[in-house]
Amino acid sequence: MSGQKEGEYIGGLSIFANLYKLLYFRCIMRLQLCISALFLALLPVVTAAEDTEWLVAPYGWLPTVGVDQTLDDGSDGGTSGGGAEVLSKLDFAAMLHIEVARGRWGAMLDYIFVSLADQSSFSPLPAIDIGIDSDLDLGVLELGGLYRLSREASGVDLMLGLRRIDVDLGIVLNRQDQPQRPLQVAAEVDDVFLGARYRLPLGERCDISLRGDYGFGDSDGTLNFLGGIGLRFGETFGMKLGYRYANIEFEEEIEGTPESTAISLSGPFIGLLFYF
Repeated sequence: MSGQKEGEYIGGLSIFANLYKLLYFRCIMRLQLCISALFLALLPVVTAAEDTEWLVAPYGWLPTVGVDQTLDDGSDGGTSGGGAEVLSKLDFAAMLHIEVARGRWGAMLDYIFVSLADQSSFSPLPAIDIGIDSDLDLGVLELGGLYRLSREASGVDLMLGLRRIDVDLGIVLNRQDQPQRPLQVAAEVDDVFLGARYRLPLGERCDISLRGDYGFGDSDGTLNFLGGIGLRFGETFGMKLGYRYANIEFEEEIEGTPESTAISLSGPFIGLLFYF
């Protein structure tokens, strides 16, 4: 293929890719608007009746947080294209779950906040060792609706909603033969998520619950899985113990170059359940 024809071919692929991205994100935006309208319409319906069920659950989460980031190692020639684990640490996270349901329909709000710092290093080449100072602030907000396949609190529930992910990741690269390089990844990622959860009663005061969902949109994909055992001590109070795993991947520009970020969180949690 001649150089001119090769350039025309690559240019045609670029136009097709840009058109695909434009149509994809327009569809995602319309879907987000539809879900927002559905949530706003659903909320007054499920909260107005006397038989409405409310749940407020603050949690403490102890996840191991890992952040993988593609980085320019600072060598001549530009981006190495390699990835580095810039953060890996066990730390505390706060979670809040609020849910309201009536009959088969319900609405929910989830929030997660993590703030931590760490030091690590990586070697893009055998003779090069780069130290990394990093700090991460991560907030995840979910608004969604749920539909119970049965009218009972047990069984399978289908979920659909919106997920906003706010990431503020600061990185300082320390290389002996070069000055320090501070880098900043600040991203607001909006996704649509869909999934299901299952609750199995083990008696009047105990149950097992599982939840799984997948998000798509601005991100390159988000996964969220959790399972737990709930204990109820009365009509209005209970406790839940469990394990949660979440993975977030997205692309953001750093110094004008698109770079990939992957954040994983996994660990046990304990929460208090307040029923109204």
